[in-house]
Amino acid sequence: MISHIEECPGYKTAVQQQPGITAKSAINKALNTPEILEMILAEMDMRTLLTCTQRVCRAWLNLINALPSIQKALFFTPIKESEWGMGKKMPNPLLAEFFPSFFPEEGRLKYAHFIFSDIPMTDDVPPTMPLFVRAGASWRKMLVQRPPMFDIGTLHIHRGFGDDRVKSSSIPADEKMQTSGYDGLRMEKYFDLLLFSSEVKFLTYTHARLYWSTERPISLHKSYENVID
Repeated sequence: MISHIEECPGYKTAVQQQPGITAKSAINKALNTPEILEMILAEMDMRTLLTCTQRVCRAWLNLINALPSIQKALFFTPIKESEWGMGKKMPNPLLAEFFPSFFPEEGRLKYAHFIFSDIPMTDDVPPTMPLFVRAGASWRKMLVQRPPMFDIGTLHIHRGFGDDRVKSSSIPADEKMQTSGYDGLRMEKYFDLLLFSSEVKFLTYTHARLYWSTERPISLHKSYENVID
């Protein structure tokens, strides 16, 4: 980063106009000023903040973990609806990239089904499973949506010979989560619910589809054609 800025003619000219100040010292001073560094970090994408920036030094790591604005940008700390905008909702973009079937996608076909094989952690080359399943993986702690959602609704459509049945239910936070200061659905819980919970069933010879409140309302009649569970 420093070598790139030093080679910028415009930047060097502005710095050299001030006697006794070198480009490198000016950069160091700026990066050692928490308020300036916070503004720089706020312009970075989530992937860079998570995988690169925190490894620069312990001071940066501590600052990133302590800044509410950055923690909100990384979906670790919930943002209030009043801060974000009434009625506006945004799924976690980084989680949506790594878990595409778990999240809505603009223009997605109505008959798109939930599948596990499109998750990068299932790739054999290079093997990525250890990166995802390790206990301290950051994706586990991320909120799935901004502002946060607090429970999941399920809709089961059973089709039979002259006996079609629809059953709906809600999966709230469990007792342990509620007593420990539950502040929204995080990816670890969401992942476990979809893949391991007895309350969400993906039966053999059936199709499953995830619908989010950020998507357009669906027709129950059309759902019979696309979701059979």
